[in-house]
Amino acid sequence: MFGFTRPRRRILGSTFAGVVEEAGAKAERFAPGEAVCGMTGTKLGTHAQFVVARADRVARVPEGVTLEDAVGVLFGGTTALHFLRDTASVAAGDTVLVNGASGAVGSNAVQLAKHFGAIVTAVTSDANTDLVTALGADHVVAPDGDDLAAIGTRYDKVLDCVGNLTVDVGRRLLAEDGVLVLLVASLWDNIRRRKDVVAGSAPRTRAGHRLPPRSPRQRRTHRRSRQQLRPRPHSRRLPTRRQPSQARQRHRAPVAR
Repeated sequence: MFGFTRPRRRILGSTFAGVVEEAGAKAERFAPGEAVCGMTGTKLGTHAQFVVARADRVARVPEGVTLEDAVGVLFGGTTALHFLRDTASVAAGDTVLVNGASGAVGSNAVQLAKHFGAIVTAVTSDANTDLVTALGADHVVAPDGDDLAAIGTRYDKVLDCVGNLTVDVGRRLLAEDGVLVLLVASLWDNIRRRKDVVAGSAPRTRAGHRLPPRSPRQRRTHRRSRQQLRPRPHSRRLPTRRQPSQARQRHRAPVAR
């Protein structure tokens, strides 16, 4: 993406959806004409007429879903799913506050939290109140400015998708044993995070895709590779007493006792 004298990636875009034009020899799962979608991550290049992608980084578009809807849910949907399900462990009955509920991640977070059975409070502007209500939010809060501390209610999970929620204010919104999830965290917030604060961390991905859990064999291979790459402790050779050479021993004069 970035370069010294020119852009490292000339073509931007990290998500795509379209129809398979041609399938490679190792892409038996797909056939020309199938509707697919996927992400290229930091490789970018999707703002183009054609995109080349590996088969394990492509998914079929379900029937009844348009290409526009499929590509629109990829980034926000996968990000919200990771932080709600894998990081915050949202469960049925939890009270969840989503700050920035009308954005790409926030709008998906509202729907996923409702799918998990949570009671969702959405923080958004007055103009987007009807939108987040239609997405399933149980309560909608439109605070004046960025004063989220004035909400007053306590929540089991607080998800900040904007970056205007500090650790101090976020903790005041937490119920007992609550979790604050900061998707847009500063360096200082990352340093201050503790058990009840989770700063944004990308899931295990391959070119932007969240990979399925490794098999036991893959985990063993990964563990061995990490051990091989781990720097070994520096071992210093202890000095030893230098032994005289045989020639010097032969010519050494006998010592009178």
